Amino acid sequence: MAVFFSDTGVGVVGTFVQVCGGVALAVAWIGLVVRHRLRQTRGGSGSSAVLAWRWVPVCFALCVMLNVLHGPNNPLFIARFRMSEAALTGEAQRRLQLVETASQRSKRVGLFVVERTEVVGEQVRFITSTCGVLASCGVVYAPNDAPVRWQEDTFSPLAARWWHLVERF
Repeated sequence: MAVFFSDTGVGVVGTFVQVCGGVALAVAWIGLVVRHRLRQTRGGSGSSAVLAWRWVPVCFALCVMLNVLHGPNNPLFIARFRMSEAALTGEAQRRLQLVETASQRSKRVGLFVVERTEVVGEQVRFITSTCGVLASCGVVYAPNDAPVRWQEDTFSPLAARWWHLVERF
């Protein structure tokens, strides 16, 4: 779950994992609560299961919170980006020196798997995941100015020269 929640965005597969995981947690929680209540009505203490079933809603609430706090608002994404910033900066500077402007091959850069790389002018876009059904998410290295907008792109600042990107079609 940490891999899905700490990427630049949550795509269809991540959403599917979240929904199925949430349903599984809900079913497990209901089962544990019913079992606990049955033990109490039969005269048993059932106290050993109390701590176990109380953690399920806590885990579920954490998953919901991380789903709501996606992209640049997500502390897991920020941590992953900070740990990868040096590798991403090195790759961006290397890409700016190359003649080719696009790459369709998946490549690991730092802790991210970059699905697509594009160089436009003096900026480098690293697309790492889908966001929803039709959008793509990634990070943009723009050493001189704010990144160039295409179509309905939205940017959020991350660090000096780095921006979070949601690329909509």
